[in-house]
Amino acid sequence: MNNSVMGGPSKKKLLYRQFWQGQLIEVIQEGPFRSLRFDSHLVQSRMLESDPDKLVLNYARHMTACLLFAVSPPKKILMIGLGGGSIVRFLLKYYPECHIQVVEFNECIPRLARKYFLLPKQSANLSISIADGSQYVATSQPIPGGYDLILVDAFDNTGMAQSVYSGDFFRGAKRLLAPNGLMALNMTKGEKAFFERGVEMLRDCFTDGLLRLPVDKTNNEIIIACNKPQAWGDFSQPKKRAKQLSKLFDIDLQDFLEQIMPTGKNFWNRWLKK
Repeated sequence: MNNSVMGGPSKKKLLYRQFWQGQLIEVIQEGPFRSLRFDSHLVQSRMLESDPDKLVLNYARHMTACLLFAVSPPKKILMIGLGGGSIVRFLLKYYPECHIQVVEFNECIPRLARKYFLLPKQSANLSISIADGSQYVATSQPIPGGYDLILVDAFDNTGMAQSVYSGDFFRGAKRLLAPNGLMALNMTKGEKAFFERGVEMLRDCFTDGLLRLPVDKTNNEIIIACNKPQAWGDFSQPKKRAKQLSKLFDIDLQDFLEQIMPTGKNFWNRWLKK
């Protein structure tokens, strides 16, 4: 979660305001933008009304970098955290054959996302479960073939959800991934100790390497983990995809690829042998 956007909001109009389990949830119209906020200051989602499928928040745009490392277009996707549904709409637009399983803890959020942010209704392409993300992953059986992509963006008014950004969750998510599957997580260095523990636990779980992508002008960082190192190899395939997908998405994925930092317990030994 962050509030760095393309363009800038102007006049504000409150469209919705309610407390849920002690957390203030608001929907605010800000000029051409509509925003979902927690506790009045944390921007969870933002939509440009004239182009609702366009990703506005920087962290959401950076999350798309994980698609550079997908061996094939993702067909089975698990999302932990819904927000206003910006990434759901984006994926359904560009990957209409995919099925997205969303897990959202806050029971109010899907209703707000449909009413104010044009989230599609549940269908053959979209399922939404109200559940704790960590419990959902722990109790789920692997689907046939596994998930091609798992996206994690589980924040509340206090920051990263502690049960989700944990070793148990990471190991459970890896169990649900396809052999060539990827997981991308939105994390914040604003919670420094928690962030560093999370990255270390991810290294322990995905020992063949992680990719780290800092999000411009924020404390956020996108962490990309791969079930098999072959999915990114020497970056030659991601470079080809970056050129193609940058035009398709209208996002500078080539720039993101240049900023990505490989890391991991065994990554550099493998990299130097290439």
